[in-house]
Amino acid sequence: MSDKTCSCPNCECEVDANALSRDGLAYCCAACASGHAQGVQCRKPSCTCGDNPEQSEAEEQ
Repeated sequence: MSDKTCSCPNCECEVDANALSRDGLAYCCAACASGHAQGVQCRKPSCTCGDNPEQSEAEEQ
């Protein structure tokens, strides 16, 4: 059990020992860790964190 949440903005999924780490932050899945590149959704079907990707896509352009 964990009380830590994913570092993806708007994601409420818990992270555990299997969390992905990127830039020192913990993410629940590869989609969140990549900033939802190419519109890939969160591993949890009911989570909507990938619906409105934050600045990461705008910064790449």
